[in-house]
Amino acid sequence: MRWKELLDGARAFFVVPRAETGDDGAAVLDSGGRARLRALRAATTLAIVALAVAFVRVLLDHHGVRVRASSHRGISWADNAVDETPRTEWVLPDSTPGWIEIEFPEPRATSTVRILNGTHHQRAVGDWELGAWAGDALVAEATGNCGALQPSPQWQTVQLRGEAVTRVRLTVRTWTGASGALAELWVD
Repeated sequence: MRWKELLDGARAFFVVPRAETGDDGAAVLDSGGRARLRALRAATTLAIVALAVAFVRVLLDHHGVRVRASSHRGISWADNAVDETPRTEWVLPDSTPGWIEIEFPEPRATSTVRILNGTHHQRAVGDWELGAWAGDALVAEATGNCGALQPSPQWQTVQLRGEAVTRVRLTVRTWTGASGALAELWVD
């Protein structure tokens, strides 16, 4: 019996109140009606925000990997380097070396890492170091250079073989322009 009373109370609370018409023809709500309408608006807003957050989480899931970086410039987050959209980039703050790391939900074997250099406002990665870790143990490493800044950079494929790899980190040592920028970083 108690559940039915609670359900009826909830229904009554969230029902949009009927407005009475005042002398001037305008809708008039009593204080209880106004309170219910405010609560309904707040609940609707909260539901919309919750759906938006859930949608963003799905978009940023990146196949279960966790992406983090030493820092970023403005809205050029680390997630931009794994979003499969070369137009978005992870960009370091001006004159700052840094790193980006992909952490896997489960240990896995790796064979190659593909790098697509950035072009954001004439910024790009120069010298880099790659490392693959199995827990705290470094199991594979490579170094290289992305070359000169290009308007349409080409993918660079690097051998990085490891077993039971839990994370891969690219460290930017030098850059072109004011800082480093990376369009995509894929681990195969």
